[in-house]
Amino acid sequence: MEQKKITIISDSDSLFTLIENALGSDWILEQIKTKNFVGNIRADIFVIDSDCEGSQSLNLLKEMNQENPTSQKYIVVTKSTDYDIKRFLKYGATGLFPLKSYNSQSLSKLVEAIRNGYSYLDAEATRVVISEYQKLLIPKSMSNNSQFSCELLTEREIEILELLSFGLTNKEIGNSIYLSPYTVSNYINIILKKLNVPDRTSAAVTAIKNGWVSLS
Repeated sequence: MEQKKITIISDSDSLFTLIENALGSDWILEQIKTKNFVGNIRADIFVIDSDCEGSQSLNLLKEMNQENPTSQKYIVVTKSTDYDIKRFLKYGATGLFPLKSYNSQSLSKLVEAIRNGYSYLDAEATRVVISEYQKLLIPKSMSNNSQFSCELLTEREIEILELLSFGLTNKEIGNSIYLSPYTVSNYINIILKKLNVPDRTSAAVTAIKNGWVSLS
């Protein structure tokens, strides 16, 4: 039986060791440091460390999924927030696995599930997915009683508004979505004008009140 290949994109050797110990000799494993990664690398499964240097894990996932939208499978080993979990799923992650709940048996099950075409989400990621699905079931008339509508905002503006609602500074928002603090500031000014509110706190309150973003 032909061995399958897992490529681990991580700046931490410990992650490679964990996976190697869990899977034994059933898989061919290789590790690539973030700075050495180039496109068009082939593997049956990619494992992407969300703690990659420079917080490049999301960009890597996004680029790789655009190159091979159907043929690749991606596991993200993550310690991420709800917001990060949603973005990883949006850009193609078929598995999410936090190191804090690591054990050899659960990791082996995860890899086999992904290998056989299933998705594998830990309990925290499952909670986030269920929460987002439940929002879709709420009639629009019940979730949006404001004179405003989130349709006023672009996808990027909503993304920044959600990060703003978590209390992040312009620099922290910029680091998360790879924009300069100056560019983030410009976006926030546009958001304030569109929502007709005086400051970022009022913008966050408006977004949360109307269900445009969730802090759960």
